[in-house]
Amino acid sequence: MSTTPPPAVRTLGQPSADRRDPLEARVAALEERLDEREAELQATREWVGFLEEEIESYRERAEQLREERDELERERDRLEGGPVTKLVRRLGL
Repeated sequence: MSTTPPPAVRTLGQPSADRRDPLEARVAALEERLDEREAELQATREWVGFLEEEIESYRERAEQLREERDELERERDRLEGGPVTKLVRRLGL
């Protein structure tokens, strides 16, 4: 006797025996593609994490440079407003 039910008895979730092997092969191929995509996604997430860290380090460095610039500008303003600078300007030198 055949273990495959006649077409009228089969349900949607039970492919016929002659289609089972190609379907299983297709499912295996799709699962392999899914695994590959998941690996690509994980690699992309790691790359994004690295880039986010790099961006943060550049932001921190930019903030440090702004603070140094502000400090140098304050020092310049202090020196330009000093007595020697005023004397030089008064003398026209």
